[in-house]
Amino acid sequence: MKRKTLLMKVFPALIIFSLWLDGWFYPLLLLPFLYVILVGKGLGAFVPAVGVALAAFVGLVLVVDLLTFSLFGYLLLPNLLSLIVIFVYAPLISLLSVSLCVFVSSKVNDVRAAMQLGGSSVVPVVAFYFLFLGGIISLNLITLVGFALVLVLASV
Repeated sequence: MKRKTLLMKVFPALIIFSLWLDGWFYPLLLLPFLYVILVGKGLGAFVPAVGVALAAFVGLVLVVDLLTFSLFGYLLLPNLLSLIVIFVYAPLISLLSVSLCVFVSSKVNDVRAAMQLGGSSVVPVVAFYFLFLGGIISLNLITLVGFALVLVLASV
């Protein structure tokens, strides 16, 4: 499932790089509707990535609830934390990775370099994860809002 999401986030980088390689990207920069083209390419990767994340979340909720309802007597998921993660963080992380891949692919000369540099978009998520695992931060509302603001600022 992660490979499909990664492919959807890298796909706009490949499109913009191929436009640049064929010599079409710089003439497109002179056109007044370049912003619309870049937003369209970004949305073409953002919408499926968020859709796949939501579908995976629904599958996870169904499996967890089916396996644990008889044990606990109530539904474990969805809870407030999982809803915040899926409806706030999944779109923000997708937006960050897609916008970074589109930006990087318009600046580099090689598609492999664009993919490798685009992979750096997961650094904030991995950093947050390891800070949580190390006990340095906790998953309270203030921390979640702070990390959401970091993702918003990094995406813009």
